[in-house]
Amino acid sequence: MHFHLAMKEVLLNFFLILTPIYFFQFISTQRARNGQILLGIIAGLAAVLCMTFPIAYGNGFLWDLRWVAFVIAIIYGGWTAGGIAGVILLSYRMSLGGLASILNVTVVEVLLFIIFIVMRRWFHGLALKKKMQAGFIMAVLTFSLVLMAIMFHFWFMDNLGFFYKEGTNVFLLMGASYILSMLLFIYFSENIIRFTSLRETFHQTEKAHMVNELFVLFSYELKKPLGNVKESLEKIQLNTADASSAGHHKLAVNQLEEAQRVLSGYQSYSSNESGMKSGFFLLPAIEEIVEITSPYSHTKGVTVTYSLNQNIELTGDKIPFKQAILNILKNAIDATSKGGRVLIEAERSRNHVKLRVIDSGIGMTREVLRDIARSNGLSGSKFSGNGLHVAFEQVHKIGGYLSFDSEVDKGTVVTMKLPLA
Repeated sequence: MHFHLAMKEVLLNFFLILTPIYFFQFISTQRARNGQILLGIIAGLAAVLCMTFPIAYGNGFLWDLRWVAFVIAIIYGGWTAGGIAGVILLSYRMSLGGLASILNVTVVEVLLFIIFIVMRRWFHGLALKKKMQAGFIMAVLTFSLVLMAIMFHFWFMDNLGFFYKEGTNVFLLMGASYILSMLLFIYFSENIIRFTSLRETFHQTEKAHMVNELFVLFSYELKKPLGNVKESLEKIQLNTADASSAGHHKLAVNQLEEAQRVLSGYQSYSSNESGMKSGFFLLPAIEEIVEITSPYSHTKGVTVTYSLNQNIELTGDKIPFKQAILNILKNAIDATSKGGRVLIEAERSRNHVKLRVIDSGIGMTREVLRDIARSNGLSGSKFSGNGLHVAFEQVHKIGGYLSFDSEVDKGTVVTMKLPLA
């Protein structure tokens, strides 16, 4: 009977702990600071509701999942969200009274805050599978600390007999609840973040295509004024003694100014496309791109693998990087015959990382490599059709550069040198 009642309350706590997920799509689209504040408030309220509807087991032993909500706020919202959730949790506990319990909660809150602020950076550098494993460790660590705090409370109240009397069943249920709720939250929230990021990547890619199309239109617009300039200058050369040469010269200058205005407009628009510099971890970004291109690589019969350090963090905007690696990876797949392989690897140095995309494809001659280096992949060159101009542009945006090493019939190595955070 006690078990069935406890399970109902456990399920209620589960739904309360998962409350931030219901708003996660909205939170993840906000500015970083606003999102952290919202997450802190929602997680704090979830913790309060867990304390309001605790789980009763055995002879009046009460517990809840408030600490899972607190840890979630720290891991996904950092100092701001964790601090807000902690203030809400502690304020509500103080309103309930009991000096010993308040001191106990304060100590647990401070310890958890310190531990998980330190672990947060490491956690976000992991792939999803590793994050699930890390979530298990975090849940066990949280439960162990809370269990010690509960034991200390009963020892302080000189009632350890009641603590031991409850037996292992309640603590097994409590520990399992901590682990399951933590893993569920990580799984759902990471997938929401990933899908939101993929949608943003596609959106930014479409914007990049629109900029390229606008460049073509601007090129057509430039043809007329530049043609007029050429015609006017030719007339000046043929009629140097003619009194009207001054007028032709003036027209040439006016048309050049028109061409400059058009170019300035394009440069202004293009500069506004670059994102704010921040930072991102390399491994999750590569995983997303490999997943995006997996249907294409499977169709081509090409295997794409990667070997990367999970703690490499780059500076700059993630969107340009994804656009660049997407174009480079697609080119590598196209150049590789069925049954071939494409490898992505990284070599870290003091202040930068060399990311290499290595294919076993048809390769390029020295002449082609020279032409790529000279053109820098710019639109309008004979290599612009394969997306190299996009890759060059986007890599430059985050302060890196591209280089190529290739041999005919042996494959190509594209190296991106990128700044570390």
